[in-house]
Amino acid sequence: MRPHLEKARQSLRSAGLLLQAADFDGAVNRAYYACYDAARAVLETIAHLDTREVKTHAGLIRLFNLKIVKPGLMPLAIGRLIGREEQLRLFADYGDGVQERAEAELAVVQATDFVTACADLIERDGGGMSP
Repeated sequence: MRPHLEKARQSLRSAGLLLQAADFDGAVNRAYYACYDAARAVLETIAHLDTREVKTHAGLIRLFNLKIVKPGLMPLAIGRLIGREEQLRLFADYGDGVQERAEAELAVVQATDFVTACADLIERDGGGMSP
């Protein structure tokens, strides 16, 4: 649980360094994985789910929306960020890549917002829902 959150924070630090080095695709990739690991931390801590059983990234995002966003534990605007980050990562990793610094900067800012919201939720409601 906590290791996922620390991994998310490390990915954010890496995203910032990659952004400074003008590696926009790398920054976007790390920004997404920061969100992914933060979502895993929330699902395991708050919803008491074993995220190792989730087989796809899309599945984890759906589960996050179902168990965390839909019940109102996280604002919809924040919950949507992980899906946006995933789409940008797919473009960065498998498409033409991120051409603009501003696009990568936005990805890092949004990932920071998402990870912060997840950490705050864990801090506030760490006992979580009943299994």
